[in-house]
Amino acid sequence: MPTVAIPSRTATPTPTVEELLSRKLDAIGFRAALVRDLSGTGPVDRAIIGTQEMEQMLFDDLEEDRDELSVTQKLYELLRITEEGTDLIELLSDVYGDVVLGFFDTEDRKLYVVGDADEFNERDELTFAHEYVHGLQQAHYDIRALREAVEDNADQARAITAMIEGDATLAELIYELEHYDEEQQEAVRASSAEADFTAYLAAPTVIQQEIAFPYIVGRSFIIALYLENNSFELVDEAYNNPPVSTEQVIHPEKYVAEEAPVDVELSELADSLGKGWTEIRRDTFGEAFIRSYLTMALEGADSVEAAAGWGGDSFALYDGPEGATAMVAITAWDTEADADEFFDAYRPLGQVLVDGEWEAVDASPGTFAIRDDSREFLLSRSAPLQVQLVISTVQGVGLTVLEEINPASDPDTDSGVATTTDSGVAPVVDSGSATTTDSGAATTTASGTGS
Repeated sequence: MPTVAIPSRTATPTPTVEELLSRKLDAIGFRAALVRDLSGTGPVDRAIIGTQEMEQMLFDDLEEDRDELSVTQKLYELLRITEEGTDLIELLSDVYGDVVLGFFDTEDRKLYVVGDADEFNERDELTFAHEYVHGLQQAHYDIRALREAVEDNADQARAITAMIEGDATLAELIYELEHYDEEQQEAVRASSAEADFTAYLAAPTVIQQEIAFPYIVGRSFIIALYLENNSFELVDEAYNNPPVSTEQVIHPEKYVAEEAPVDVELSELADSLGKGWTEIRRDTFGEAFIRSYLTMALEGADSVEAAAGWGGDSFALYDGPEGATAMVAITAWDTEADADEFFDAYRPLGQVLVDGEWEAVDASPGTFAIRDDSREFLLSRSAPLQVQLVISTVQGVGLTVLEEINPASDPDTDSGVATTTDSGVAPVVDSGSATTTDSGAATTTASGTGS
């Protein structure tokens, strides 16, 4: 018999931990694309990073915006949301360190998950799915451009962030329901329960609610659109017609009805304030911010009710001589009853912020003042559908400003608001209450939703 050579079978290499994880991430992305009903765009650049690296990246991003955030810090101190001397960047960095589980950098188109590559768990998988959806959003709808288009209007920016995050949060929820059994879902809940939210819970209520808003209220907004026909069809359409205010996010029926905010005109007031005063920000608070601000004094349901009739607003922040600061805001309301409700709701807030009592201002009918050694708050009802607020660190400037913005107004005839414009509110400057890691990074947080 002839002797023959039989080739030996080449052993299949055992895949490395990195290779196994890469295959798993590919599968998660594929399933997330199916859940969200958007086609994938090929391999996604991704990284699993540790908590310290994430915190440093977030801090660096915040540092890049230090000039803008320093203005926000002045605003928050004047409103007494934060204590004087609080470094807002350090505060936000600590809070984000508690709640951020991952983010998608829309500039570099890279997905990050905070975790351990060797112990990639159920919570990490949901975070990856959430961030993968952000990648799909960027590929299909250019969410970076959507944000940049409204970066001068803080309220509209919050509304668009709520749409983006609400979309990804709903997709994450559907992913969990479709692909996790009861034991895996319990593991996710246990992971969230074990998380340390010390910095987040110690933060001012306004900051807590501003961070949670896109994931909680944004999800409710997206669910309302989804349930119209049990699909993402209307959600997809929303990217071509995004919400123009947080009011539309809070009240989806107003989005469907295309009820835009009224255009509230606020004149230039630096000269009225006097020599040495400079405007450093002009923007819109919006219903979501006003609601969270009122919770500093009111129960949640009461603050929600008091802010619900919001129709529009405009505010300006000023720097003055020797470190003085002043803020002037005009708020517009849907009905006189809504304006009265906000006016009445702000009074107990003023007494929480200032150790004193409101007093009627004889020189300005419909105006009340409350003061302490470092603040003067003026609250005015000069027109049926308006409430004005002036806060200053200098006593006496508020009345001068009110005379400027309410010259000889007739409360019986002056509606106090302009007509609604096609674009909603005019573009203004971001109030700085960002919940993203940078100007283009969409985040997943554990605030309220565990996502």
